[in-house]
Amino acid sequence: MSDTTENTSGLDVDQERIGSVYGKALLDATTSSGTTAQVIDELDSLVSDILAQLPDFERLLTSPRVPTEEKIRILDSVLESRLSEDLLTFLKVVCRRDRLDCLREISREARKQFNEMLGVIRVHITSATPIDESLTGLIENVLRGVLRSEISLGYSIDPKLIGGIVIRAGDAVFDGSVINQLERLRNRALEQSFRATVGVLDKFVEETT
Repeated sequence: MSDTTENTSGLDVDQERIGSVYGKALLDATTSSGTTAQVIDELDSLVSDILAQLPDFERLLTSPRVPTEEKIRILDSVLESRLSEDLLTFLKVVCRRDRLDCLREISREARKQFNEMLGVIRVHITSATPIDESLTGLIENVLRGVLRSEISLGYSIDPKLIGGIVIRAGDAVFDGSVINQLERLRNRALEQSFRATVGVLDKFVEETT
């Protein structure tokens, strides 16, 4: 059991390293053409909307039993009309180097490096239930102030989450207690805004009567 765990961990580390190398290569290949943002969005969509929804397709692309040239043909047949030429060419390079099993890591690392290049911090919010839009806006503003940076937000729902909500911003993790503080802050702000509005209305009434 211990040996298996160590091997799996080593594989994860290796895939992360591969993701970092190929993620940088993707940025380098698309910077001059100005298509980096588009290509990274396409790669994200490929991973989350196609591979995640079509596990048989992913198994086909990563199977050692399928010849490389057959995988190239499949990429052309299935993805040529869906992806830009830049990304399709990149995928073929990854395929020929037998690294299609690392697409998730490549996508994650490419996005991370691109955000770092732009000075943007990736923030992911996981909640047990959908978050009220006004609270989401408050969280965004508070995090921008705390992190002193623009942020790129991602959301997911996990009904099993204890504490209601978790926010990951880079290496920092904020739990439900922080959100409760934000909720109280929002309520206080709404109360102050209401009082100010009432004061303006009272003054208007006094001046017009």
